[in-house]
Amino acid sequence: KQWYQRRVHGLITQLTEQNQRLTSQLKDSSKTEESLTCELQSMRDQVNHKKTSMSEHVTHLETLRDEITIMTERKLDLERRIEALYAERDGLSSTLDESADRIVMLEKESREQDSMIRNRQKRIDRIRKLRTLL
Repeated sequence: KQWYQRRVHGLITQLTEQNQRLTSQLKDSSKTEESLTCELQSMRDQVNHKKTSMSEHVTHLETLRDEITIMTERKLDLERRIEALYAERDGLSSTLDESADRIVMLEKESREQDSMIRNRQKRIDRIRKLRTLL
């Protein structure tokens, strides 16, 4: 019984830790996105303020497009990782629920077996008493 309780407690602890990691990763992702957004805005401002030739503007715009593409890919990757973590968390939660149900069932079986053992012991004791009387 204690093993099952420790198992449930362990699963709860794992889920809590995973939730904390997910929260931390989400915060880190938000900070990174904000930082990259600010950096991108800064680059855009630089391009707008420069009085350079048309070819330099095109070069800067292509660079910005590449950076946007990289950021978009990173964002999509982060979103996929977050979804995978959510799926894993849901799976662990489901496993925890199943384990809790299994624990309840095993505890019931244990109580039933304990009752059967007590009843059998009572019968044995009665039979022993009858034998001693004979």
